[in-house]
Amino acid sequence: DVALQVPERMAEIQESFEILLDRYPETTEVRYILAGLHLSRKEYRAATAELKKIQSLNADLLAPVLAGYRAALKASPEDVEVRLGLSAALLLSKQFEQVHSLGAETLRIRDDETTAPLQIDLGDAYLEKGDAVSAVKRYYNAYRKNPALASEAVSKLERVLETHPNLSLGSLALGKVLPETGRVPEAVARLLGAFRSDPRISEGVLAELDRIRASHPVSPEAAAARVEILFTLGNDRATIEAISALLECRPDSARFLLPTLESILSRSPRLAPALLAMARVQRALRETERAAEACRGAYRVDRGSAPQVIRLCFEMIAENPKAPHP
Repeated sequence: DVALQVPERMAEIQESFEILLDRYPETTEVRYILAGLHLSRKEYRAATAELKKIQSLNADLLAPVLAGYRAALKASPEDVEVRLGLSAALLLSKQFEQVHSLGAETLRIRDDETTAPLQIDLGDAYLEKGDAVSAVKRYYNAYRKNPALASEAVSKLERVLETHPNLSLGSLALGKVLPETGRVPEAVARLLGAFRSDPRISEGVLAELDRIRASHPVSPEAAAARVEILFTLGNDRATIEAISALLECRPDSARFLLPTLESILSRSPRLAPALLAMARVQRALRETERAAEACRGAYRVDRGSAPQVIRLCFEMIAENPKAPHP
């Protein structure tokens, strides 16, 4: 009553309600009251924010809020903030078909960063109806339209994967969004998980790993993941190139890369690039004799590798002038 009669005290009243919620968090009906007050003042964004904080449905308290939003939409059908608020209210009341109808209608009018939050609501509605794939697509679209929604999209995608851990599309989408929040190692792990669940999406995973490498060049996780994927696909030459690139920026990855190179050489013992890569790995491990032997092997199968062999040998001699094998 005070808020309606003395609007200038709204901030003071809201602060009082927040104190009440801190002391008695179970009094969620306060959120409904705040949403209604903001709605009466046409503060649609603030009203929506209150609705988004509500975890339990109280149909009696929500009814006037829904009615208020419907009236506002009728008066201002082009107002995006009204549509966002009505969507939140419909979602809270579990009127999922109406969420879909309102969302589809709104996105036909405008489909950009301002309406991206609707994609989150649509995803929630799909998830409630058991359609995890459509939910994932909506959550990812929300981020794609508005990167500021990355954290919310991540939270929603993680929720999907809690109940659908083998959903490769969910892991792929999460791997694409996580770098925006600074969680690069987790992003790479999710992308690898997506590939392991469904190797058919390798092209999309590799493209995303390349994007991560370009935007986070100091992070070795994406480069290491590329090695695993290319090796699993049986693309030896591309795997060797990936190994060489990783080794160049992270010599300490040599021991991790050794088993992969050994496997490649076991099936292709006369592959000169693999032998050169093995030489670099052994050199990084301070195994000079084995590095020199790999250099000899590369030269024997491909005389064209001589310049690289000579350079590697000179580098090893520079590191240890008394080493006889180089």
